Amino acid sequence: MIALKSGYYFMLFEKDKVPFFDELEKTNKVILKDNKKYHLYTAPTWEVAQKVDAFIGNDELGYDIDEYLLNKDIKI
Repeated sequence: MIALKSGYYFMLFEKDKVPFFDELEKTNKVILKDNKKYHLYTAPTWEVAQKVDAFIGNDELGYDIDEYLLNKDIKI
């Protein structure tokens, strides 16, 4: 599972379910949700960000990153 960033929010996905996973960039941020750690991935380009937004959809905002960020010293 990975945390996929969209704006200031994230959603959890199995990485093999994200068709453009190889285009994502792994950040130095770790999300702690339900006592499990997930690496936060983001879109490195506008084109990939559009894929992320389309993949997540407009109906879901997800979880606020700041609420689940393991190291609060690292800001998005």
